[in-house]
Amino acid sequence: MIKVDVIVNYIAALAIPKIVFIIIKMISGYGGASAITSSLKDMSFRYGMEEGIGVLIFLGILLYNLSNRLVHNYYADKIKKERKENKLLTKEILKEINMYPISKPLKQKLISAYILQTYY
Repeated sequence: MIKVDVIVNYIAALAIPKIVFIIIKMISGYGGASAITSSLKDMSFRYGMEEGIGVLIFLGILLYNLSNRLVHNYYADKIKKERKENKLLTKEILKEINMYPISKPLKQKLISAYILQTYY
C-alpha cells in the first residue's frame, strides 16, 4: 500500500525542481542542448552548469524536508482536532493513528509526540 506522506514528499522533492527547470528552460529562448546548459547556468546565478545541478538537488532536499514537516504538522493537528471534537481517550487516539494511510516512521513520530504531550 502506498503511503500518503511518501507520495507527497517525493512529489515535492522531484516534481517541483523539475517544473522550475522546465520553466527556466522555456524562458531561456534557446533550443536543444544549449537550452539545457544555459538553463543550468542560469539556475546557479551564472556560476556554471555543475552548480546549477547542485541548486536543483538542494531545492529537492529542501522541499522534501519541508513537505515532511508539513505532513507531520497536518496529522498532528488532525489528532488534536479529533481529540477535542470527539473527546477520545488515549487508546482510541493511538488506534486512530495506526489507521492513517501514512508510513510507519511517521506513525511512530505522531504516537511519541502525542504520548509526550499528554504527560506534560
